[in-house]
Amino acid sequence: MRFRNLPAIVTLSAALIANIILMITGNNATNAMWQLLIVVIVFYIIGLIARKVLNAFFKEEEQDEEKADEDTEGDNLEENDEKEKEENESEVSEVSESSNEQE
Repeated sequence: MRFRNLPAIVTLSAALIANIILMITGNNATNAMWQLLIVVIVFYIIGLIARKVLNAFFKEEEQDEEKADEDTEGDNLEENDEKEKEENESEVSEVSESSNEQE
């Protein structure tokens, strides 16, 4: 969805450049319009293909980043579990020491 407007931008840019070139070369109007129509159609197709490729590339990249984030979260959860176990063990030892002192 990032590149939704890419075909339109590519097509309009190519049409503008082609129109300027056709005006400078002095082609007759009928011939220039046919050439411009061909340029528009070709560059619209190129824009569609480019959009599809770019969306697929960035979708893969986002999925890779999400996997990396999930892996990192999983590692963090394991580390947090280990820290909680250590804290619980220290609390248990403190409680047992205090109960030993009371006796």
